[in-house]
Amino acid sequence: DDVVIFAGETWNFRNNLSLPKPYKGNRSGTLRPVYLQDAKKFLRNKYKASEAVGCEVDDECCIAAYEALESGNLPLLYRYEKDSDSFDGITLVTEGFSGVDYKVIPELGNLTFDKNKVKGDGIKFLAYQWIESDPVDNYKAHELSKVRFGPKSAYEVLKSLESPAEVLQ
Repeated sequence: DDVVIFAGETWNFRNNLSLPKPYKGNRSGTLRPVYLQDAKKFLRNKYKASEAVGCEVDDECCIAAYEALESGNLPLLYRYEKDSDSFDGITLVTEGFSGVDYKVIPELGNLTFDKNKVKGDGIKFLAYQWIESDPVDNYKAHELSKVRFGPKSAYEVLKSLESPAEVLQ
């Protein structure tokens, strides 16, 4: 019954983390969409979109979805990036060639490994990003370690775990 839109952010705590490489520092040479600011302004004016404060837009979307779920509502979150694949219990909406698809993210989730790439959902996918990397955000947990660790190693650590508690341990 309600549509909640977030467009843009004011300050992000991740930018102040003490990391070996700046958070999203690999994007400095990337061309930003020409009309991005105009699009955000349009969403704010027409749909009363809010800015994320202290975090990213996807964080605010996740928080709003969980608040709706706790209130007894059924949040439908448009999946626009892979991070939302770890929001267990939330229904993701995607558009594809066959129309609109709905998927409820399972708590534990699953991982698949194919051609040195890991895909997944649930807490297993979140843990994968924690222990291996998130190249989009310029993050690699083991970057300063001398231990060789990559997608297959992370997949092997997580694939057979059978509960969220095991994953977190």
